[in-house]
Amino acid sequence: MDVCLSTEKSEADTERERSLIDQWVCLTEERNAVLVPTAGSGIPGAPADWYNITFSICCHFDRGS
Repeated sequence: MDVCLSTEKSEADTERERSLIDQWVCLTEERNAVLVPTAGSGIPGAPADWYNITFSICCHFDRGS
């Protein structure tokens, strides 16, 4: 019997279904975080967060004696 399509669900069936959907959503979010990490997250493969990078140029000149 397919509980998802059943019109007569017990309270336990409804709670189990809700729990499984919550787990599925959580796992999907984790998978997406690994496959497409957010910029600047520090996860290898994540795009650079160019807005938070501070560029500084430091020039050193060697003056001969």
